Amino acid sequence: MLLPAAPKNSAARMDVKLTLLSFLRVAIASKIFGGYFPNWAQYREEPYSFLPSNLDDIAEKLNYLIYSHVHFNLDNYSLLLTDKNDNQFLNKLSSYRGSLPNFKLLISIGGDEFPSESFSTMVRLNATRAAFISNVKLFLDRYGIDGVEISWKWPCSPPKIVRQRRFRSCDVHEIEDRGSKCPQDAFYFLSLLKELRDVLGWNSIITLSGSPFAEVIRMAPVKFYSRYIDHWHIETFGYSEAATNHSYFTAPYSPLYRSTTSPHPHSINGTGKL
Repeated sequence: MLLPAAPKNSAARMDVKLTLLSFLRVAIASKIFGGYFPNWAQYREEPYSFLPSNLDDIAEKLNYLIYSHVHFNLDNYSLLLTDKNDNQFLNKLSSYRGSLPNFKLLISIGGDEFPSESFSTMVRLNATRAAFISNVKLFLDRYGIDGVEISWKWPCSPPKIVRQRRFRSCDVHEIEDRGSKCPQDAFYFLSLLKELRDVLGWNSIITLSGSPFAEVIRMAPVKFYSRYIDHWHIETFGYSEAATNHSYFTAPYSPLYRSTTSPHPHSINGTGKL
């Protein structure tokens, strides 16, 4: 679900989350059509693998493409490519911008495989935020990218084990994530967004990938985040899973409304009202 950050338009996003997403801005009754390009899709078995060249026939129909994911290091806060083909893929995807004026390319920084602890360390100091922002701008300029999605899972997140892939989807290693500092990080994050907007300006796109769950959203001053971003990308996929104790095996994956017969407490409609 895509929610607007600024009070200009109300919006919703229906996420089909593999390659293409449909964005609907209700207030102006026009569509934004876009999607995520997951760099690990190249390693799927045929016929399900996906490469930038697969977009040749449909790129003209897209407004947004979000490349996922890029990470950053804690030495100098430079951005890190996460796959050996990222450089080639980003150059190919950026090339669409030359002939397609409505096509916007973004990178997603973070994701489920990136430790929340690293974001927590970066946002805490003025100097580290400034270094990160400077490196984001350099990266966008280098590849001709229109904006950035910050995909922090999430300020106030608890310790956990993060499973990271390297180069092939089967090459996985586990790292300890000590989580973030609550509630301080939620406000340091606000500083990051303001400073990022100050440096990139309003010609660049800034979006946030956020949790759909009320207990997470209410830990952060999200209405203030909205002052500095263009869109919220609310992760409305996976409200219910068989592994959770509040869900039936056949519960809707992304329910529009809460069912009166299901113990599952979340829905897209409920998230939109927060």
